[in-house]
Amino acid sequence: MFPIIEVECPFCKTTGQIMAPPLGSIIVGPCPRCGEMVLLYNGTVMPLDKNIMTDGTIEEKKQHLLETIVDMVAVKVDEVIENDEFKPEPKQKQSGKKGKAGAKKRVSPSVNDRSAPPITRDDIRDFVNIDLHLIDTRSYFEKVFGKKKIEL
Repeated sequence: MFPIIEVECPFCKTTGQIMAPPLGSIIVGPCPRCGEMVLLYNGTVMPLDKNIMTDGTIEEKKQHLLETIVDMVAVKVDEVIENDEFKPEPKQKQSGKKGKAGAKKRVSPSVNDRSAPPITRDDIRDFVNIDLHLIDTRSYFEKVFGKKKIEL
């Protein structure tokens, strides 16, 4: 039997059941009742701007879908944190042996500023909308990460 999920249009609140698409699939289409555009992603239905999705450029459509999915993920992350569903794994004692094959190497962040404020949804949106598109530009990359020193 195929898995069935219940979905609700964020515009007209009509509910229905559909066969669950593969995990990670992005489904975009009109609500069968009101005709507004919706996005189904990982079991969550989100509203879309019909004008952008029907008349926008390819870049505008792509940007709108990215922003919608980022907003949905941000809400899900908030729910996990607020419900205290995130529990860090207890630290394991190290055996004192370093450099053994298969041992996990601890990775530290390149910048560790404990006084820095937490990242906001606007920060994420700006990163997706601006920084992500500029990261392949050498001057921007070097401005953010510094120039790589080549040792001979």
